[in-house]
Amino acid sequence: MTEPRGDLHLHSTCSDGSTSPENLIRYAKAQGLSFAAVTDHNTMAGVARAAAMGKALGIQVIPGMELSCRDGQRADQKVHLLSYFLTPTPALENISRATLESRNRANWEAFRRLKQLYPVEEEMLTPFLAEGGILDKQNIMRLLMDMGYTDRVYSPLFDELFSAKGGSCFVPAEYPEVRQVLRLARESGGVCVVAHSMDFHNFPLVEELTAQGLLDGVEVRHPKHSEEDKALLLSYAREHGLAVTGGTDFHGSHRKHPDPVGACFTTGEELSALKRKKRGESWQNPLV
Repeated sequence: MTEPRGDLHLHSTCSDGSTSPENLIRYAKAQGLSFAAVTDHNTMAGVARAAAMGKALGIQVIPGMELSCRDGQRADQKVHLLSYFLTPTPALENISRATLESRNRANWEAFRRLKQLYPVEEEMLTPFLAEGGILDKQNIMRLLMDMGYTDRVYSPLFDELFSAKGGSCFVPAEYPEVRQVLRLARESGGVCVVAHSMDFHNFPLVEELTAQGLLDGVEVRHPKHSEEDKALLLSYAREHGLAVTGGTDFHGSHRKHPDPVGACFTTGEELSALKRKKRGESWQNPLV
């Protein structure tokens, strides 16, 4: 019998993905997965819908959210914190909402700058907005695709307009400090995992949080992690008793490189270890 597998890093139209929460679970079923987690940025709006589809299709849906943060002790490096099994407290909801609103303001300002370059109007964006009404750069690019200015979201035009390194329409958003967000996620019952830490150069932060006993796990399998990255993270997780996860960071057509749901995976054994972290149990990796 094949060991159960799942994907613990999926994004829907409730944030910056191109796929509905329901279709994410249909895709997981089509790929033969046993479980999946919808982890939209700073919102859990799609989790209940995904769970309903999961119940219908026999796919276990893990409640989750990906929290956008900055590491204030390391030049405000970007940090993405995956949190599973949480029930957000008002404090976590407030900081998540503030992050969404900051992104929304920054992207609307970017769109106003774009209006100086292209014949676009606010009303044209309506069909392309995320379900919560939040504007992302991917939504703007879909409008430009529809108007015939580019053939894909992540084209050279995206970098020309929105690159943080000199894009003509780039406007930075404000993100909360990771230590504050981590504390609020843990108070909400969340099991916390640093996402794609090697891609964002967050390994020193992983070491710091692990030493302080504040981190539950690390995302090992991710499309932007090399084989060397995965080997290092897996070894570190084994040594320090951290849970191991894997996820595709799926955004549908809103990605530079194609990766189907389940391309990066979490095993059933690893999910069990993550659940034990939720119950506060210590975990000794059987592979050590």
